[in-house]
Amino acid sequence: MFEKLENSWKLAKECWRILMLDKEMLAFPALSTVTTILVMAFIGYPLWAAGFFDYAPATNAEEVKAFHLSILIKYAVLTIVPSYIIYLILTFFNAGLVTCAFIRLCGDDPILADGFNIAWKRLPQIFTWSLLGATVGLLLRMVKGNNSTLRSLFSGVLGLGWRVASFFAVPVIVAEEKGAIDALKRSGQLVKKNWGEALTLEVGLSVLAYPVMLPVMAMIGMSSYVWAVSPMLGGSLLIIAGVYTFVASLVFSTLDAIAKAALYMFASGDQMPENFNNEILQTMFKRENATSPSFA
Repeated sequence: MFEKLENSWKLAKECWRILMLDKEMLAFPALSTVTTILVMAFIGYPLWAAGFFDYAPATNAEEVKAFHLSILIKYAVLTIVPSYIIYLILTFFNAGLVTCAFIRLCGDDPILADGFNIAWKRLPQIFTWSLLGATVGLLLRMVKGNNSTLRSLFSGVLGLGWRVASFFAVPVIVAEEKGAIDALKRSGQLVKKNWGEALTLEVGLSVLAYPVMLPVMAMIGMSSYVWAVSPMLGGSLLIIAGVYTFVASLVFSTLDAIAKAALYMFASGDQMPENFNNEILQTMFKRENATSPSFA
């Protein structure tokens, strides 16, 4: 187990080196976040202005029924609809990021337009995958429920299983133009014989994130102490912690996409990733005979 975690660390360092060659790849998760915020604001502000969030106490049976119906409608609007929209946005920009990672790993120098071009061409597949992924996410939330340790544990196991099964879904969509179900099947085939390695990478990058986030916890803790003495200093610490968290999330999202692109090329293609330490990949995945990624 420790050896596999060590491989995750080596893979993360190798992906960091690739990122330093194409720092513009960080723009994809950044634009994904900004786009999500803008879209949610675009949807939420008109609803707020129209009084959608207003609450009026019920005084009779008919008003109680109407109130319950309004709660269901608001739940759908505020939970279900945003889940699908957010998943679509995240998948679209992640597809662009994975495309640029593929191009770099094939020995070329990508630009942002390359990623957006392929992501736009794969929009039908991205859309169907977003429907499937968001639906699974909503079902997992329903299974989790509230105030139940057993249900939370069960939901966590199912969630981890889903993340491992869909490990290569976006790379498959980008490279093979497969729809949601076929992409999930293909991803499952690639991790079936190597589920331990896929699980290790999925957990390994999360483990590596903890030490990186220690300064954030320290700044938040310090801000609570200094706030009473100097609100400006306490607020500054919170702002710095927020910016640090945002940047760290961008970096880890990009490293994760690069790692999956490299592993996909190695596990499914007959082309070795270029300018990459493939000895790390050889210790993690077995190769299959298949076609190399194509970006048309």
